Amino acid sequence: LDRLVAVRESGANTRRSEVSLIAGICVALAFYLFLGFYQSTIGSIRQVVSSAKEIAAGNFGVNVHIDSKDEIGALAGDLTNMSGSLSRIASAADSIANGDLNVAVVPNSPSDQLSISINRMTKNLQELIGSVVANAQSFNDIGSVLAQSARTAQASIQTITASVEEVTG
Repeated sequence: LDRLVAVRESGANTRRSEVSLIAGICVALAFYLFLGFYQSTIGSIRQVVSSAKEIAAGNFGVNVHIDSKDEIGALAGDLTNMSGSLSRIASAADSIANGDLNVAVVPNSPSDQLSISINRMTKNLQELIGSVVANAQSFNDIGSVLAQSARTAQASIQTITASVEEVTG
């Protein structure tokens, strides 16, 4: 009977050891998978944060490359789209600054305030330049009238001077 109890205790201890070993392997595997997920996620988040900082600093040529189908991948795609849109608007603003007032920026949506403002600014500059040109033409016309008046006055003065010399002479 003691031998049977010892065999049963030995079997129970063996099974307990096997269960403990399997549980340990499962915990180690879970820890390994968690660590891999953590590293993958943190790396992607760091890349997104770094790209967002570049865009905020004015570098609109940023492309965020994350091969992920989750929310972080969607965020990376949206950052790339935003960077491209800002780059397009910056290029239009640069063209306007160089004197090209025929630039039109297509708004991304009805609430795209920056594109709408750029287009309104271009229209206002075109109107301002048109007004300046019209005023310059008016000044030119006034200058022509004044020049003609001066010539007429000069001719009148010469006529009067000749008449005075003739009378006094």
